[in-house]
Amino acid sequence: MTLHADPTQTCRMRKLKILQLQSGTSDSTTVVGRQLGLCLADDHTEVLTAFLSGTAETTPDSQEQSIHLDLPTFALKGVGRWWAIMKLLQLCRTHDFDVLIAHRFKPLHILLTVGRILERPVIGVVHGVGDFDRPYRQSMIRNSVGRGDCAFVAVSDAVRTYLLSLDCGFTRDNTCTISNAVAADEIEACLLTRDQARQELGLAADTFVVGTIGRLVPVKAHRDLVDAFSCISGRYPQADLAIIGEGREHAALVEQIKALGLDERIHLLGERQDAARYLRAFDVFALPSHSEGFPLALLEAMAAGLPVVASSIPAITGMVDQLAMLHPAGDSAELAHCLERMIDTPKEERIAQGQALRRHVGTNHGIRAFTAQYQELIEQMSNKTAME
Repeated sequence: MTLHADPTQTCRMRKLKILQLQSGTSDSTTVVGRQLGLCLADDHTEVLTAFLSGTAETTPDSQEQSIHLDLPTFALKGVGRWWAIMKLLQLCRTHDFDVLIAHRFKPLHILLTVGRILERPVIGVVHGVGDFDRPYRQSMIRNSVGRGDCAFVAVSDAVRTYLLSLDCGFTRDNTCTISNAVAADEIEACLLTRDQARQELGLAADTFVVGTIGRLVPVKAHRDLVDAFSCISGRYPQADLAIIGEGREHAALVEQIKALGLDERIHLLGERQDAARYLRAFDVFALPSHSEGFPLALLEAMAAGLPVVASSIPAITGMVDQLAMLHPAGDSAELAHCLERMIDTPKEERIAQGQALRRHVGTNHGIRAFTAQYQELIEQMSNKTAME
């Protein structure tokens, strides 16, 4: 009797090798990539994270297994992408990866070509609603599906619903939802104390601080937040607004704040490394976004035990499960009303609301489920390739 080796078992004689490709070290998905790399790396799996741009100096300290390709700008656009593709082909051939994971469009575009050439499965992680609005991007997915093994991970049900609605190759069979996760205990261990955080941020110790963290871009609706705060600032002279983040809306926000005469009450604090460590500086976390894929800053605020005021868009309502104070997106008057109610809420009740959100994170967005779902998907993709 002749025994035939099981190809899936042969594949497991060595570690399963995974390449994770991200745009740059300053991209918001870096947090997700770092968490995924740490969760997947074990005695049976090896993960290397590659960045198309950025340097080792800008890489999070815990991103130990990483490489910086430092590609020129032209290599990330148009036909110039073939420069990046050749670079990734060389990297993949050197390391003999089993599975390729891409975060956002540019890495996905590159790895779909690399995966097809090397006959390696590709997993594309989609982080936002609107990421594939452009017809060119939809065409890329349409042309890639069926020409190689690929699967897509939406970071929330809202993102998956959006992808399926495009009818361009994202299907119920190849597109799943794996919600982002945080380790609440790890976040809590990294938090500065209230006094430390306020001192470093230059915030007064005795004020009520409404705070938020996020890129200064229109979709994050910081202008709505400033408008809402201006409506209540006269009634609550003991309250300030603090915004951590940088982006193209900065100049417009400066002008808006100046016109309202709130330069001393609204603080644009710029980009901060490991911004989540400052969360205890806030009494309440606000997120008035018009659209989100899966807001990691909100998840971190919940894990830190902060009460939340946020817009009632699908990605947020699915996260907070009626435990936060919600308002219609774009409605500054309702946002102002929510802020009023939160400031008027007794401190003990606000703390209880924050702790309820923290427990919700542990139950619904914990690391264990996140890791298990990615491990299952990776096993499915690698086994399928091994059998072919």
